Amino acid sequence: FVLSAIDPAHHRSVIARLRSCLKPGGMALFRDYGRGDLAQLRFAPGHWLGGDLYVRGDGTLAAFFSLAHLRADFEAEGFEVVECQYKRRDIVNRGTGVVMPRVWVQGKFLRKT
Repeated sequence: FVLSAIDPAHHRSVIARLRSCLKPGGMALFRDYGRGDLAQLRFAPGHWLGGDLYVRGDGTLAAFFSLAHLRADFEAEGFEVVECQYKRRDIVNRGTGVVMPRVWVQGKFLRKT
């Protein structure tokens, strides 16, 4: 849950730096917020910066990922996509019965030689 707090303009450079830290055949494991997550749905008007990018009250960013965007960024930086999928879970508040949809993107990316 680090890449979501970084400006999307820098995502590819962060992924490139990650690649430089891995040996050929090394695996990057990824898990972060997926598009449609409860955190995204709860943002108040005025916090949307465009696309799937929001700003929290404390000024930190919150980006929400689609599978296509994540795949494209990792492939462009020399990774092979081993796995990239949404993980969904409905969390139920037992006291109130409120259902809270959570969505994460989870992936495994292999550094090519």
